Amino acid sequence: MEEPKANLTSPGSGHDEKEDGAGAPIILFFIVGLVFSLVVGWIFFPPLVYSTKQQPIDFNHAVHNGLVDNGCESCHFFREDGTYSGAPKLAQCVQCHEEANSEDPKRSSS
Repeated sequence: MEEPKANLTSPGSGHDEKEDGAGAPIILFFIVGLVFSLVVGWIFFPPLVYSTKQQPIDFNHAVHNGLVDNGCESCHFFREDGTYSGAPKLAQCVQCHEEANSEDPKRSSS
C-alpha cells in the first residue's frame, strides 16, 4: 500500500498555491506611494509652508513690543470662545494711535 503524501499546508491556514505572489502588487503600490509622498513632502511642501509674502504694512514688532504694556498679548490674544485673534484689526491699532491720528489739523503731518 502506498502512503498518502503529506499536505504541507494545514487546511485552515488559508494558503493556496494560487495566492502565492499576490502580495507583490500591494507591496509595490505601497512603496511607490511612499516614495511619491516623500518627494512631495521634501520638494513641493516646504516652499508652500515657508513662503514669505509682502505684508500690507511694514510693521516693526521690536518697537511696538517695547512700548506696549502686555507685550504680544496686547495685540494677539485668545477670544472668549477660545479662538485666536491673529493679526489685530485696524480699530485695535487706532486705540493706541488715537493721538497720532487725531483730527486736529495742527497735529497731522502732511
